[in-house]
Amino acid sequence: MRDLATTLVDSLAQHAPDASLLPVGSLRRGTETCGDLDILACGAEPSLMDAFVEHPMVERVLGHGDTKSSVLMKGGVQVDLRLVPPASRGAAMQYFTGSKAHNIALRDRAIARGLKLNEYGLFRTEDNSPIAGDTEEGVYQALGLAWIPPELREGHGEIEAAASGSLPALITRQDVRGDLHTHSTETDGKDDVKTMVEAARASGLEYLAVTDHSRALSMANGLDEARALAHAARVRSLDGHQNVRVLAGIECDILPDGTLDLADDCLASLDLVVASVHSSFAQDKQQMTDRLLRAIDNPWVDILGHPTGRLLLRRSPYAFDLE
Repeated sequence: MRDLATTLVDSLAQHAPDASLLPVGSLRRGTETCGDLDILACGAEPSLMDAFVEHPMVERVLGHGDTKSSVLMKGGVQVDLRLVPPASRGAAMQYFTGSKAHNIALRDRAIARGLKLNEYGLFRTEDNSPIAGDTEEGVYQALGLAWIPPELREGHGEIEAAASGSLPALITRQDVRGDLHTHSTETDGKDDVKTMVEAARASGLEYLAVTDHSRALSMANGLDEARALAHAARVRSLDGHQNVRVLAGIECDILPDGTLDLADDCLASLDLVVASVHSSFAQDKQQMTDRLLRAIDNPWVDILGHPTGRLLLRRSPYAFDLE
């Protein structure tokens, strides 16, 4: 979805070089999935709508107006484009970014202060005079709040945190120090370990664990004990290459009964063990819970890999009792 948004924004910018174009909605909030795509254009002429509906990636035009148009793209994604004046840019960004729960909480806060908030701005109720609207920061400040990052706008207490000055700091790419779950060409990865280490350094990482699959995942050329130990020796020979700490690990399958795919003495000799479920996803909740508990009770297991088994838009989580 982000690639589509970038393509459309870049294309529209050629027709409105002085306009501000911004994807909003669930994409801006960074949600796990996005049902559609919303784009705001601030300071653009209505003629931009013609370029939008005539874009070569458009399959069908759902609506074509001066301030809002909707299309269905090839591939089935609906995209809405809205034009807003500069004085309403911040209010529109806030409103169309959402979420619904966040917007309701903000409107309630405005009402309690004798104000009204919508996509056009923040106004005094008594005389409809404008207070804020050209920037998001101004809208939040006028409501007595710190600006709230889009990723937190889900109605989970972020309004109260912004009011008390206790909003959490978001994790950024620069905060990531290492990767503890990777695969090399020894199983189903695309690069050899040396290339991976060099890529880790180029990405600013300080450490990397190579955790290729164990034998139960035969489709991925999984490792048995002998191959796992030989591979670990090769991995350890690269420790310190490019000043990256390199750990020799394994992603060991959790078998249906909760035992692990490789022997304990093999696991004990490795630097890191990631235990993961790759089969029998249909076990009932109690079976899966018992299976996971037995696996993590193993003293050599360090990490439970992809603990829900969910694949976005492809596979639902398996049932288990997280508590």
